[in-house]
Amino acid sequence: MSSAEVLASLPSVAAVGLAEAVDKLENLAVSEGIIKKQSNKGVPAGRKRRDIIAAKSKDSTPAIEDEEDSEFDAILTELRSSLDAKKQEEDRLQKEINEILASSATEGGSRESRTFERAASKFNNQMVGVESEARRLADSLREVSKLADAISSKVADLDLAKTRVVECLQLAGDMMDLSMCSERVDDAIRGGDWNEAAELVHRFLTLDKAVFQLRDTSDKEAGQSIRTSYEILEKARSRLKEEFARGMDAAVAGGDVAGMHRYLKLFPFINDHDDGLRRLSEYLKKEIARIGQDQIKIMRAGGTDDSRASVLYADTLFLFFDALAALLDTHHPIVLNGYGPDRVLDLVHMVQGEIDTIVVQVIDAFRSARRFDDSVRAVEKAMRGGGGMKEERPDPLQLDVLLSEVSHMHARTELYWRFLKKKMLPAAAAAAAPPKSPTGAMSPRDEEEDEDEITRETRKKAEAERAEERTRKLHALLHKSRVGLGMQELIGRYIPMEAYYVEEMVAKAIGEAQREDKGHTWITSSMVDDTLFLVRKAVRRAVATASSDAAAATVNNAVALLETTFYKALATPIEAGFPSASLFTAEMLGVGGVVPTGGVTSAAKVAEQRETYLCTLNNARVSADLLRQLRAALLKESGAEGTVVPEKMKLASALAQLDDVAKRMEQLASRGCNSVAKVAIRPTIRNSCDQYLERDHELTSDQLAEYESVDPFIESFCVTVDRLLVPFERSLAPDNYQDLLLSTCDECARGLLSALLKCAFNRLGALQLDRELRYLTGYLSGVAGFAAREKCAKLTQIVCVLNVESVDEAKEVWQSGSGVSRSLGSGEFKKILGRRTDLPKTAVQNMELIS
Repeated sequence: MSSAEVLASLPSVAAVGLAEAVDKLENLAVSEGIIKKQSNKGVPAGRKRRDIIAAKSKDSTPAIEDEEDSEFDAILTELRSSLDAKKQEEDRLQKEINEILASSATEGGSRESRTFERAASKFNNQMVGVESEARRLADSLREVSKLADAISSKVADLDLAKTRVVECLQLAGDMMDLSMCSERVDDAIRGGDWNEAAELVHRFLTLDKAVFQLRDTSDKEAGQSIRTSYEILEKARSRLKEEFARGMDAAVAGGDVAGMHRYLKLFPFINDHDDGLRRLSEYLKKEIARIGQDQIKIMRAGGTDDSRASVLYADTLFLFFDALAALLDTHHPIVLNGYGPDRVLDLVHMVQGEIDTIVVQVIDAFRSARRFDDSVRAVEKAMRGGGGMKEERPDPLQLDVLLSEVSHMHARTELYWRFLKKKMLPAAAAAAAPPKSPTGAMSPRDEEEDEDEITRETRKKAEAERAEERTRKLHALLHKSRVGLGMQELIGRYIPMEAYYVEEMVAKAIGEAQREDKGHTWITSSMVDDTLFLVRKAVRRAVATASSDAAAATVNNAVALLETTFYKALATPIEAGFPSASLFTAEMLGVGGVVPTGGVTSAAKVAEQRETYLCTLNNARVSADLLRQLRAALLKESGAEGTVVPEKMKLASALAQLDDVAKRMEQLASRGCNSVAKVAIRPTIRNSCDQYLERDHELTSDQLAEYESVDPFIESFCVTVDRLLVPFERSLAPDNYQDLLLSTCDECARGLLSALLKCAFNRLGALQLDRELRYLTGYLSGVAGFAAREKCAKLTQIVCVLNVESVDEAKEVWQSGSGVSRSLGSGEFKKILGRRTDLPKTAVQNMELIS
């Protein structure tokens, strides 16, 4: 490094170090300002409760001091590191300067030495000025630091003074409120103005406790005044408590609801919530008992409408819960606004015992009059296999009426529970709001509370805890009361009885099935409609109970019944196979014949067996369609379609099993259609394909031209297939007939393929084969749709191979990517090509086919 570079670098290094030091000091000043702002932020803007101020100052001061210490430590550590780095750089530069001077003296560079000395002298003069400026800056910073300490101390003193002033102002205001309340409360009581008197006592009860500690102060006059006011207001509170109790009792005795509400909303002003709720609950218990006994008397008399005798007990519960809901709804707003949302549930808990008594009486009367327990034991015995005699098994028609009434009873109870939940929702919303005074308005001290007192996270946590507690209480109220336990027992008995009812009725429907003509040519039996009607009825009745567990259990039982009893009734004849159709096929073709299965069978018997089999196929296919429609209808009726409510999702999951049953029914119908094609279609097609073998396929030009006008085989083949299918078109359901068409297409393709591999062709014979295949695929596509072409795909590729003109063209076909190489192996490809008699055998066998 040259001397000029060294000189140039020295001022810049010093300037950079000084600038960094100044920046650190500025950051220090900014940090100090932030700390002051944070310490001043805790000073309240208005009146505060003493305990809140003390708690805030106690919590905030240590945190601010810790933050200040940590920030200063970090700044000092960083400044010391910078100082050490500058000292090391200074030593390095000094060493370089000495080396340059020594080198210049050794080499005799006097002129460079003098130049450097002048520059160094000039730099030293500059550094002297910089050093003096730095000293003045350090002195200024020390003065600023002292001033900052003084200001911080004064700010702390002001903060303390302000806090005490706020406390004094609050205390003075509370003393004035205490004096004012004690002066006006007696006049309000004497004048009978209970609202004003209650508000004065409420203001006295919300005063800071520090006011009452002044009773023991050394200032006897002030202490005596406070003691006197305190005693006056305490006596006034006792008098008001007696007056409110007396007025409430008089209103209850006279049935004055407005008077009850007037006194009921005054109890919270004197902090006597429990007594107010207790007196209201006593009144409600008497009213509930009166309403319940009236309904029980009507129930024991047989009701008011003979047409509803089958649901007498369900109607009794409905009328009782309806009157109960109206009674609770009348008093709910007063309790919610005056006592708070949490006490609404407390009130319902207080009266729940009387509600349990009435409902349990109705349930016991139902079980006795309807002989419910005897029916339950009989069903359990029958399901265990103990009821061997038909007379001993319970009558499912009688159970139908009983199950309907149980469903209505639980639905009425669930309706009342939904009413309670709906009333609790506004209470839950109110619980999340800031606390209110009994008058419904925010108290002054609550309005003055700083938002920083409770952080948003703390508030959310508190709201979640209150909601959880409310849910727990509500669950205990609904499900652990005697009403809830009684209904759970009824539903627990209802589920197996419903399963028994459906099982017995479905077995009866299967046993008494009759064929039905619904306006179309194909026939089904009454078994399908009856069975699915019973399933739909049972599931709808279970859904009507408003119990998701009962609904899901009923669906599961119904699905199990469909997969066993009902499926077996359909699968047994189908899996036995289509009755031998020899005679039937011969009759259709006008030939006549004999069934080769043990003797001569009449045509009527064959036709009857065939009709029964086809009817079973239609039953299976229709069942699949109706099961899907049933699932969609039940989802819509229950409101479980596309829902995210857990209770509804449980039912939707259970109903999804109906789709699985529908798929099994479709598979069963498809297997049956394949059996029909195998027995009734395949033999005739094979006979027609055997006739194809008897023809000569090495044609001349004249023969090819003749066949173009009059085809000797394919037209008659299609007519034969059509004659086979026509009777089934009238007898099978559309989807079953479509499956039969596809099975027929498959049989035609396989029969012709087997025949082709036994025939020999020349080029013209292959052209005729191509014409015949096009005619056949056109016919099959016309009757079975585009899917028929897929069944003939392999046959089409084989005909394409047979129509090549040379071995080289055959190689091109193999390598063209048309799918031939994927569906036909190389050996099969050569075997097919070998059926061409006009192609050299040796060339065909020696073909190199690369996949």
